[in-house]
Amino acid sequence: MVRPRLPVVECRLGSILRPLSGRCCCATSIVKTHGPCASTGRLSRPWVFDIDQENATVYETSSGLNLLRQLDLKSRGFELEGNASLDNGWGFIASYSYNDVEITKLTSETVGNTLNSSPYHMFSLWADYEVQSGALEGLGVGAGVRYVGSSFGDNVHTPVLNNQARTFVDASVRYDLGAVNPSFEGVRLQLNATNLLNEVEQLYTTGFCYFDEGRKVVASMRYRF
Repeated sequence: MVRPRLPVVECRLGSILRPLSGRCCCATSIVKTHGPCASTGRLSRPWVFDIDQENATVYETSSGLNLLRQLDLKSRGFELEGNASLDNGWGFIASYSYNDVEITKLTSETVGNTLNSSPYHMFSLWADYEVQSGALEGLGVGAGVRYVGSSFGDNVHTPVLNNQARTFVDASVRYDLGAVNPSFEGVRLQLNATNLLNEVEQLYTTGFCYFDEGRKVVASMRYRF
């Protein structure tokens, strides 16, 4: 008989961490509607969740040392997402999430606090337009914003380590070559840019300091057959 080998992680005292367990109570629904034209559709996905997690592993620095510890968490919140595809070439996607992550077991200084680097609010909006006819048919452009709310930099909520809210701008442009020449049907050229304005801030999480990813531009060519 072959016995599975579980990963072993040691704490400061050399003890093996307990296995992760959890309970999730979630509810969701899909609402789809149609506008005056058959090709117009709107889809929304509300989702509510209540999650209890036991024996998660984190690095904890409240004692002055960087120790690997286990903690229990309670996460409650909801997410909203909707998109609309219009028959004039326009499309929209919007989403919002609220997440309250509470520490229910860790150290006496942190129980009841919000888990570090866990923003309550996140929001994103994306708009896309594709030219339907004329000389620019096949050209598509898109732009959007992403908002990440403020969060705590450590589990004891040291004010100087708090992470400020941040907003990022993304954009894309694409061109379907099949609109110019049918022999290139399925070939698309695309350019994606994230954090277009190059907004880079420090991000603290449990004693560590990181930076937001700066501006990134990726060019690609896709062929579908």
